[in-house]
Amino acid sequence: MKRRMFGVRMSVLLMAALLFCVCGMSWAWEEKEETFSYKWLIEPKYERAFAYSEGLWPVKKDGLWGYVDSADRVVVDFQYFGADPFRNGMAYVEVSENVWGLIDPKGRPVIAPQKGTRLVRDPLLGSKKDIRVSFRDAQGRYGFLDLSGKIRIPAVYSYASPFEGNWTDVKSGDCWGVIDRNGKSVIPIREKYRFLACFNDYVAFETTEGLMGVMDRKERVIVPPQYKSILPDNDGLLKVETVEGKVGFMDATLRFVVEPRYAKDRYAKGSPVLLTPFYGGGLVFVEEDGMTKALDEKGEVAFEFPWILAEPLTGDEGGYVLRSRVTRRENGLPYYFLVDKRGRWLLPPEFSGLTPSSHGIVAAAPEGLWGLLLLDEKTR
Repeated sequence: MKRRMFGVRMSVLLMAALLFCVCGMSWAWEEKEETFSYKWLIEPKYERAFAYSEGLWPVKKDGLWGYVDSADRVVVDFQYFGADPFRNGMAYVEVSENVWGLIDPKGRPVIAPQKGTRLVRDPLLGSKKDIRVSFRDAQGRYGFLDLSGKIRIPAVYSYASPFEGNWTDVKSGDCWGVIDRNGKSVIPIREKYRFLACFNDYVAFETTEGLMGVMDRKERVIVPPQYKSILPDNDGLLKVETVEGKVGFMDATLRFVVEPRYAKDRYAKGSPVLLTPFYGGGLVFVEEDGMTKALDEKGEVAFEFPWILAEPLTGDEGGYVLRSRVTRRENGLPYYFLVDKRGRWLLPPEFSGLTPSSHGIVAAAPEGLWGLLLLDEKTR
């Protein structure tokens, strides 16, 4: 396995002597040699790339997107204007400008573009049973197809969320309601609610007075309407904002795992600030007393570092991408690096882009072009 020796000697040295603790260990950016062990599965060569998923990697070459495997063999030809990662055997592809279809891992159409309809991309589509695929008609109204391309719910709604189970929220004019997978009404569409959002077995609702609470599908109130906002977030959590503008998170049992004490605006004086959504893998980043803190699903600090060092960007079970706040002298661009949920460095700040996935595979761009690398098992 190719071992990559990395010494932090670039403009990151401007942050030398700034120390921070990760899980009780001293972690410094200073002029010393650090060893990171990984090998390139595919050397950097592609213009753009997204996450490697289900054995296929969406990449852009000569202005068009296709899919290659981890040995850089072309599996789906470069022919698309855009391409998403595969999820349970399906991926959205942009066959012409703003016109999307669904394909299988061999590039065969699952749902081809149809005249008068445009698919609405749903990043969770492949994880669902008895799938309903959202589309919009020529008038912009929402409906749903099955995987054969047959219309199962006619396009009669001014808005419809993707299905998050057996039911979803829909809007007609200024009125909201809830329907099931066959289009049958679960909560009638009427003026009683200014907004609805389905999640798990509950529905977040907004009253005509502008306050939000949570009810079940029979409209029995579970959480009284007392919040400014309640919206589904990642990992099955709810992001809750109080009328005072403080934000926290509830879990599927409607219990606060992160108390609503964080401001949305990092310029709010005297308040800790929420920096990110809850990422897959179970961390949310907040800023408090000049420190960026990674909180787990129990609201406890997993690791922390001075805010001035780096900005959290994305995260999932494959790792958390941070962007340094110091830029490169030659082009003014930032460095990106990767840490795990304990704060251990997986990749150093020498990349212009990173997109991790599971099993230690990371799409990485050292100097603009993208390749695919594999972390050493001892590093993961």
